[in-house]
Order: sequence, then structure tokens, then C-alpha cells
Amino acid sequence: MEQYEVNRFFVKPTKSEDRKEAKDNYVVCVNSNTKKRLDLGKFAVVSTCCEEIKQTLHVHCQVILDSTLLNNEVKLDETLRTALAFPCEYVDYAKHTVEIYPLDLTLLQLLNEYISRLLGRRYLFFRVCRADSLDMDKTYARVNLESIKLLGTTEGNNLILENAIKNENNRYTLKKISLQVYELTPEIQKVRDGLQRRYPYRFPSLEKVLPVEQDIWPILFDLYVREELNLEVLDPLKVRRDLLSIFLREFREFGILFFLTSLTITTLLPNNQMTWKLLALISSFIVSLSLTLINIKERVK
Repeated sequence: MEQYEVNRFFVKPTKSEDRKEAKDNYVVCVNSNTKKRLDLGKFAVVSTCCEEIKQTLHVHCQVILDSTLLNNEVKLDETLRTALAFPCEYVDYAKHTVEIYPLDLTLLQLLNEYISRLLGRRYLFFRVCRADSLDMDKTYARVNLESIKLLGTTEGNNLILENAIKNENNRYTLKKISLQVYELTPEIQKVRDGLQRRYPYRFPSLEKVLPVEQDIWPILFDLYVREELNLEVLDPLKVRRDLLSIFLREFREFGILFFLTSLTITTLLPNNQMTWKLLALISSFIVSLSLTLINIKERVK
């Protein structure tokens, strides 16, 4: 059996021209033979074993075709390589191999993928960590404040947490949950540093256990979230802002404008000219205008 017939690929870095089709997502580049052989669609899961922590890590990403690659080669974005705990400083990529599996999305998930991209989003990967003792049994996560800003949202809003789960057919399906997010404050991080020194097995230091010079940001949440998404501590996790929760919040603010505008228009129009059809038309226009203004506001973040 030839080497390329095995699901094991040598890793090369992506370049700027590889990301022209990526839009707002992270990508893995494969050639057409690999895509067909592995039955890959638009998305795939990249997996590898991290020897330092004796744990198999995986990330899901968009698939891009690259005719320059050999049948036993793939290209990975740097963020994906970091999430998979590849050392940042290495040059000999041939020493590191990954496996690739199909990611199957439902029709609803594909529709959600298209809409979220259309409305504006930004993905980040985080490293899963146990929640602080004061945050146990709480329905929220904590992350660095800068990452909240980069995701285009604010503290107290919801994030979409995504993880690919493997089935018995060596294919993956996508599981998502929405979770409220708060800042991992310097005070909490200081306490966290002390816990890492006293209980390194329960609260591992990312800098000490992973062969990564500068790792992705940590995300802290309780066990029930990890169980819901089938996650282990130190797993990478793909996150974006929850556009629906943002729209609902913003629409409540625009609801005042909607009410006042509707009241003004109906008051100014003579009673004999106001019909249910005209009222519905006015309401639809105001709702559409509100949604457009919300979308413009959120896309510029």
C-alpha cells in the first residue's frame, strides 16, 4: 500500500494566497485526490496526538483545494497548528503529521453557517481549562477581555462554542451550545496562578505542559459544559459570538424606536387612510430598517 493511501499527512504552513477563499474561517489545504479519497466536503476535522500530554487533539475547519500539494501533504493555518500544540518555532514540518476526517453538517447547520458569515463573524480558538472554584456550577465562561473584543461582542453576551464529535464511522458531527461570557480578570488570574502551582494536575499551566511558545487564549468553564461538548481539559475549542443573542438585545433597544415611529405615523395619518394593510407595510419597513441598522452596527465591530 502506498504511503498516501493511509490517513496520515505531513504538515506544511499556509501562505497568504491560500487564504483568499478562507473568508473568516481557518483552513486546511488538500489536493483533489485527498479530498475525493477521504470524502471531504466543505469542512473537515484535523486530528493529531500530542505526546507531551498524551492526548489526541482535533480542530474543525474549512477545506481548500491546492493542486501543488502531494497526496501525503496538507497545509494548515498557524492558529490550527498552535491549537493542535505544534511548537511555534519548528521549521521541519515533515516531523509532524495529522489525520483528516469528514465533518458532516446538517442542513440547518449549513444554513446557519451561511447566515452567520453573511451577517459578520470572527472565529477564535481557545484552550479548555477548568473553571475557578468561585465559578463552579455556573452557566457562563471566562476568557481574556481582549479576546471578547476581538470576537466583536461585549462582556455578558453569549458565545457560540463548537466542537466536532467523532462517530463510529470515523466521521464527525458538529455540536454547538450558546454560553454567556465574562472577563477573566487579573485578580482571578492571580488566584489561578496559585492554584496551578499547588495543584498542577488539576489546574495545569499551559506554558509548562504544552510545547507551544505562545498558546491560544484559555477559556474557563464548569464540568457540565465540557460534558455537553464532549471536551477534555487542554482540548482546543472553536468559538464565535452569538449573533442571535446580540440581535435580540439590540432589537429590544430599537423596539423603542419602532414603537415611537409607528405611533407617530399612525397619529399623523387621517383615520380614513389607515388600513390594516398599510399598518402592516409600515411595520415591516420599520422592522427591516431596524435589522439593517443593527447589522451595520455589528459588522463594523
